[in-house]
Amino acid sequence: MNLRGILHNLRNMRPGGQRPLPGWMRGRYGVDQLGRVTSTASLVCLLLTLVPRLGFLLYVGVALLALSYWRMLSRNVAGRYRENATYLAYLGRLRRRWDRVKARTAGRRTHHFLRCSGCGAEMKVPRGKGKVRITCPSCKTQFVRKV
Repeated sequence: MNLRGILHNLRNMRPGGQRPLPGWMRGRYGVDQLGRVTSTASLVCLLLTLVPRLGFLLYVGVALLALSYWRMLSRNVAGRYRENATYLAYLGRLRRRWDRVKARTAGRRTHHFLRCSGCGAEMKVPRGKGKVRITCPSCKTQFVRKV
């Protein structure tokens, strides 16, 4: 880079040291959570191509990388926002399910987990109490179980 280029770059710097956003990026969607996941997955696939017999992952990795850049440079902001919202909703359902499994595993020694015969709600009942009359907090159905 010559002196003229360096001076041009210094003139176009903002007070915080940031350069102005290039014109071709204005109006584009940019990076979101789904974009980060697809970029990371493409990187993992591309690294796994180094393992023998996993060369087919090169095509998967390149396709994921192309998808990531396509989403990032897209001008259809509403469509990309909907895709990301769908991804986040799916991720939220997975996290809630995982939290339920984790809670059940942690309380397995001290509690039984029963389902209501009326509404299917899950209840936590202490172990070792013998026959217990249980009232469902959701539908108020009563049943007797040995725990």
